[in-house]
Amino acid sequence: MTVAAPPGATLPPPTAVRTRGTCQSGHRPQRNPPAPRPPDHARLKARLRPKRGLKQFRSAARITAGHAFVQNLRRGHYDLATDTAPPLRLATAFTELALAM
Repeated sequence: MTVAAPPGATLPPPTAVRTRGTCQSGHRPQRNPPAPRPPDHARLKARLRPKRGLKQFRSAARITAGHAFVQNLRRGHYDLATDTAPPLRLATAFTELALAM
């Protein structure tokens, strides 16, 4: 069932009324569009972060030696903190080393 308008009344057209400044899809064009966003700089910095250190062989050698020392302490290869449980061995060994110095 369709509803008829009273005699003498004018109806708006069935499509949406277009005003000046809008395109057919309804978007409003901007006079000055926003500037393009710069690419994400954080990703670049995150990729370069590991490459900052260890530029000399001496620093790489010290890091490697320290890592090996900690692994040997955890595994109980030294007579430091051998009587403690393995999860607490490293902390106890460093406490013993600090007292010895």
